[in-house]
Amino acid sequence: MEGNCEICGIRPAEVLYIEVNRQGVVIKRACRICAERESAGITTLHTVNDVVADLSCPSCGTKFSSVKKNLKAGCPVCYTTMRKEIEKLLKNVQGSSKYSGYHLHKDEELKELLRAAENLRKELKTAVDTENFEQAATLRDRLNRIKVKIKWMNGENQ
Repeated sequence: MEGNCEICGIRPAEVLYIEVNRQGVVIKRACRICAERESAGITTLHTVNDVVADLSCPSCGTKFSSVKKNLKAGCPVCYTTMRKEIEKLLKNVQGSSKYSGYHLHKDEELKELLRAAENLRKELKTAVDTENFEQAATLRDRLNRIKVKIKWMNGENQ
């Protein structure tokens, strides 16, 4: 657990101290000593890891402990319910919580660029064959811009 005890401010926080009173519910991150002193032995202490492991999705009932074990969520609501925990898990597993994998939309865009490049090559050949060099220069420049985009989409740098 991150940070120091919210009661003493000295020792590291190890548990969530939950107090239910007439004003409502008060939740504090606390060290074991302060939590035991504040509760006067009335409650059972659970570490934050215990509480997080029992966190479950209200839609499908999947527990975070299952998501952590299988690296799979049960439904889209799991991601909303367990967002912070899943982000921490992703950072631990892959070094980042951001998706850095393959994007399917690139396939269609790449196909379109390859088709455009092929058409420009044909137009360029025709322009050169008919000695229309101004048009050939324009087509060549457009073709080169498309080639740069294709290289970028394939992960090549120039």
